[in-house]
Amino acid sequence: MTVTVPSSAMPRALRSAPPAAVLACLLSWSSGDRLATQEPVEELPIPTLLVAPADGNGGRTPFPTSALELRRVLGERIEPRAGDPVDPSRADDPEAPVWERIEAGANGEFRHRRLRGGLAFALLDVEVAATWMLDPRGARSVRVNDAPYAGDLYSLGVSRVPVPLVAGRNRLLFEAGRGRLQPRLLRPEAAVFLETIDRTLPDVVRGDASPLWLGLPVTNATGAWQTGLTIAVEGRKEPVAPVPPLPPYSVTRVAVRTGAPEAGELPDDPEAGHTLTLALRDAEGTPVHRTQVALRVVAADALQVRTFVSRIDGSVQFYAVQPARSGTYGPSAPPGLLLSLHGAGVDARAQAGSYSQKSGVFVVAPTNRRPFGFDWEDWGRLDALEVLADATARFGTDASRTWLTGHSMGGHGTWQLGAHFPDRFAAIAPSAGWRDFRDYGGAAGFDVDDPIGALFERASSPSRTLRLQNNYAARGIYVLHGDRDESVPVGEARAMRALLGGFHPDFAYYERPGAGHWWGAQCLDWPPLIDFVTSRQRPADRDVRHVDFTTVDPALSSRLHWLEIGRAQRFGDPARAEADLDSAARRFTIRTENVARLGLDLTALASPGADPDAAPPLPAGEPLAITLDGQELPPVPWPTGSTTVDLGRDGEGAWRLRDAPPRPWRGPGRPGSFKAAFQNRVLLVYGTQGTEEENAWAFHKARFDADVFRYRGNGALQILADTAFRAVDHPDRNIVLYGHATTNAAWRAVLEAPPLVPEGGRIRIGDKSFTGPDLACLFVAPRAGSAAGAMVGVVGGTGVTGMRATTGLPFFVSGVHWPDWTVFRASVWQDGLGGVVAAGFLDPGGQLGADAAYR
Repeated sequence: MTVTVPSSAMPRALRSAPPAAVLACLLSWSSGDRLATQEPVEELPIPTLLVAPADGNGGRTPFPTSALELRRVLGERIEPRAGDPVDPSRADDPEAPVWERIEAGANGEFRHRRLRGGLAFALLDVEVAATWMLDPRGARSVRVNDAPYAGDLYSLGVSRVPVPLVAGRNRLLFEAGRGRLQPRLLRPEAAVFLETIDRTLPDVVRGDASPLWLGLPVTNATGAWQTGLTIAVEGRKEPVAPVPPLPPYSVTRVAVRTGAPEAGELPDDPEAGHTLTLALRDAEGTPVHRTQVALRVVAADALQVRTFVSRIDGSVQFYAVQPARSGTYGPSAPPGLLLSLHGAGVDARAQAGSYSQKSGVFVVAPTNRRPFGFDWEDWGRLDALEVLADATARFGTDASRTWLTGHSMGGHGTWQLGAHFPDRFAAIAPSAGWRDFRDYGGAAGFDVDDPIGALFERASSPSRTLRLQNNYAARGIYVLHGDRDESVPVGEARAMRALLGGFHPDFAYYERPGAGHWWGAQCLDWPPLIDFVTSRQRPADRDVRHVDFTTVDPALSSRLHWLEIGRAQRFGDPARAEADLDSAARRFTIRTENVARLGLDLTALASPGADPDAAPPLPAGEPLAITLDGQELPPVPWPTGSTTVDLGRDGEGAWRLRDAPPRPWRGPGRPGSFKAAFQNRVLLVYGTQGTEEENAWAFHKARFDADVFRYRGNGALQILADTAFRAVDHPDRNIVLYGHATTNAAWRAVLEAPPLVPEGGRIRIGDKSFTGPDLACLFVAPRAGSAAGAMVGVVGGTGVTGMRATTGLPFFVSGVHWPDWTVFRASVWQDGLGGVVAAGFLDPGGQLGADAAYR
């Protein structure tokens, strides 16, 4: 069916209106049927789709394969017709899959077996160019005339993106995911406006005067950059919130701060809310759009939502809280904190609301950045830590009485965070949890006999939970699972019971007879589980005399009590240190595996504890005796100017005392992995100095990455053109560059001696050179001039073919990892890891080193 609105039938005012205001257009389908109307339409129907089965291998892999994506990367225009073979090279094969036409249901929803991981195509023939809001429900991603946009894979209804439809034929290619699609094209509310969906809003808590943070999406439905905008809370005397430059056809989340309302401003009705009017203003202060938000008003002891500004990207995030019962805590008896991680698709508010109020315990539920988010890995893991820090400070909880639990995906998060951060929790309690993506979730394994495969295997170590299994011994563990679990097999829990039974001194295990995956709130608020964890307390550092700690990435987790691993000898392999302290003899005896740098923090050890029966302190002043891997060090003087003893290996592998060691490239507080570039208030800078195709790719890829992170991570990644970037305006922020050394004008401003130099037609890696227009690269390097450890990420290639090969890579899928640098050809879309020509990890100085492999 075709909906036609001839331009001659349009109201005169619309004939010359800008694209964002043009509402009439023509939708053309090959059936040739036409329906004419002289009224502007509010929605463009999509009554049919062409669908094709999946044509490659996806899942949690750094290089998924797809024959159609390879064709697109090589520059082919994808515009199938019903009955065409999905693979044109099989045109003579009667058994070859073909594009099949399907019809929408009554509600505009498409259901088909091919929509489970397959592709869907629509062709729209538009008479008048216009901007429409695409609701991509059910799609992983969408290409509109080859420009990529994030989808709404989980049909959350939180994403509407402005897309320009040109006069003439428009191609929409959907990457489907879960068996159904419900795409809609809607009229934009205005050219630039405050979106009414997907807001991040706090509750107003009676009696709490702390400021409130609101996260508001702002849509730019025009083809021009929008700058100088601000958001004001009308009726309040407080600074306006600056809106970052808005790229064309984009949605950007903006943080808005407002003061808590005075008591007299709040309604007496406990069920009533507090309404704010927000105005989007132009550079002259003139309102261009207004909207209202209604905040819930709750009592101090009621279930509540709190918000904060994330250090990852400057976005506003929230968490839910079930407060401790009033009167059960105070300054002399600070409350404990139970951090509870939700399962896939569960809202943090529902998670916290599943718990009854407890005596002296706050239940805090972070979001994982979204209900599906990042499986409590990557940015989901960071969200849990940010929430823990904010809630601990806000509610004054006792750090020694902090516990971790979670259900389903949150049970996996419990195993993950408990393994990485034994220093943070007194006990952990996974419920219906799974251990590793390779057991549950389809993560790729790698051929470790292949040198490049071995590098990717090491890069994946943060997701390999059980490489950190000895860290569990530091804390109590309660394992809960239903023996009829239809979602996460009970074998996951039984395997952990067998593992813990071999070494763990303090764990409990319970299988609920007859219980499935969800058996009510008791899956979370199970009394024996609650009693177990809340009876445990983290020992004070000064009372600990034995530490056994393992890390796979000191930038991610580096310490337990007073022991810190600063650097591994070989990144990605477990680095372990086991230390004993004899206070009376002032002797540390330490055994290590794969450790290059070690620290001993003497701060707490020098102070006496409150318990007279505890271990004696280690008085300051006198030298220390240290035996490290059987090597007796000369007497180590008590440190001056700090309380940390820094130890490192010399060129021969022997241990030496180090004075104020330089911060290693990949060490505590300084991450080095490629995905870590998308942290630290990262700024995405796209190149404009290449060919028209290269420049278009760079802009679309940067906007796509920001769009995907907004959807998957409730995020706010800012975008700038290289010509608008000034390093001095963005100090110590991470930067991601799109393009190569000559197409991106910001290159020299942030990179002094990059390990790789991609340029037109070749990539130089030290004294090696790879040539061809189809090469692509991903890498990270230290940011020039940043003493704070900021980093630069590069997404680029030697030409538009190589650049396009990076577009569909799953940067924001949890459990997927890359080494510090990777060079590959466009053929990865056919050959997977076989298309990688070189990869490696940087040395401690952030430079190209020997830890690499080449084909």
